[in-house]
Amino acid sequence: MSQVKNQVAPAQDRKLGDEWADWGGETEEQKGEIEESKSTFLKYASVGAALIVAGLMFIWYMIIPRLEQFAPVLTIIVGIGVVVFAILIFLMFGSIAITALTEKGYLLSCIKENFFFSYLVPVAVRLGKRFGVSRDRMGNSLIKVSNIIVHAKSKSHPKYGKVDPNRLLVLLPRCLSKENRKTIIEIVEKNKLISFTVAGGSAARLRIKEMKPQAIIAVACERDLVIGLQDVAPKIPVLAIPNKRPEGPCKNTYINIEVLETSIKDYLQSV
Repeated sequence: MSQVKNQVAPAQDRKLGDEWADWGGETEEQKGEIEESKSTFLKYASVGAALIVAGLMFIWYMIIPRLEQFAPVLTIIVGIGVVVFAILIFLMFGSIAITALTEKGYLLSCIKENFFFSYLVPVAVRLGKRFGVSRDRMGNSLIKVSNIIVHAKSKSHPKYGKVDPNRLLVLLPRCLSKENRKTIIEIVEKNKLISFTVAGGSAARLRIKEMKPQAIIAVACERDLVIGLQDVAPKIPVLAIPNKRPEGPCKNTYINIEVLETSIKDYLQSV
């Protein structure tokens, strides 16, 4: 007898985003209300950092014979370069881990967003998938780490300093419930912020390009948020708020309003 999947609703009763195109109506893990520990991302990111360093060491080891044939001194020079680069990688990961675990900005100057989102994040996601950690769980954990870094930097880093309300952009998904959306809009208007409802990543990037915001608060599912963070966060501070999906993706989602209010407060009152 074939096993029947647990379904909350047919996929045809909503307009699915690109990241959910293959969803067939199955109940999401944790019923769409994912709360993953930040340690999940940190664990796989640490392994990823070690693998990056190991890969560099292996490449260096393999090219040593050719370097010695061409110019023996190159072996030493390249070796020193590899060791220095390895130290920098571990220093950057260490600063990320310390900031995430303590929620204090002790080594913020060592955190480079390009390295974080371009290298550590993809490696951690791939490793997690291999060991059974879904994109949504890994994304939820990553977002917690990323938000902690932004919160910490907002208190000390010029790029993340106090934000002009007219340059704080709030991006909302079209799938929010009417009641949740109404409350969010009231808060946005009360704080004199700018908000847009966007249909996906391409529309969000277009709004960002048009508005040139100083900072962003983005509401979406983990899948869309991770892609957006990789694209935007190295250039513009982003606080990401994953939505809850009790009816599955792209329909009647919601967020904790207190999280939104805290994010706004952090941006507007940072010094």
